[in-house]
Amino acid sequence: MKAVCTCCCLFLILSPLRADTTRNPTGPWYMQDYDARSWWIDGLVGGMVEPTYPGSNETETGFAGLLRFMMKDSWNNRYAIYPLGISGSFDLSPDLNFLVQLEYEAGGDGESADFDGLDSIDDTIDGNFALSRRWGSAYVYGSLQPDMLGRGKGLVWFFGGGYDWQITDKFAFRPRLGLTGGDNTHMDTEFNITAEESEKTGLREYDPDGGAKNIEFAFQLEYAFNEHWSLFSATQVEVYLGEAADSPLVKDIGSESTTAVLAGIFFRW
Repeated sequence: MKAVCTCCCLFLILSPLRADTTRNPTGPWYMQDYDARSWWIDGLVGGMVEPTYPGSNETETGFAGLLRFMMKDSWNNRYAIYPLGISGSFDLSPDLNFLVQLEYEAGGDGESADFDGLDSIDDTIDGNFALSRRWGSAYVYGSLQPDMLGRGKGLVWFFGGGYDWQITDKFAFRPRLGLTGGDNTHMDTEFNITAEESEKTGLREYDPDGGAKNIEFAFQLEYAFNEHWSLFSATQVEVYLGEAADSPLVKDIGSESTTAVLAGIFFRW
């Protein structure tokens, strides 16, 4: 099991599109109840910079894009279909929301910008089960993300909160602070070094336990030109903790803090 996988699905983690202070956050905070329409299409085209693997001190750049078909039923439940997954968002009350999501996550080939010799990671399907509670513009959330196919990623958990600040009719600022952790399987997948891998890479053997993985601070900026087009950016800073920070992948050749940035044009029709 290995840590050398890129921070895939960053867009889904960072990109609450057009979150409004009068609307509930939904899971990864990108499924929002825009208006009375029963369906719409939206997406984003842009670029991103992210660490080459969790805890890496090197980055890679690439294209960031998403196209989604969104639907809303008569009970105000929202559904999304996009190339790598599906999700459903359900309001349990005006301020309480539950989200269910299934999403494809690519593995890794065991090589990074720093070295090779690590085991590969299998592709899998991630589940995401999130509960969020809102008080006006502020919200808190908790989420469990299991590996639905049992291919070694394990269970990841998230807790945190944020604030949707609509500064003007066109400009929004959305900060968020959270804590992420995982079970022993997940921590092994991202941070362990087996004896065989140690011999190949020169890194010391390491076998982490499950627990807290990192604190993350994220913020989004959005400037809307009109109801169809806006400029959007998202930045996420992760600070690794405990067993994750002690891993050779972080402590010896990486960094205890990493930053990922996404920017692009959001559209909706």
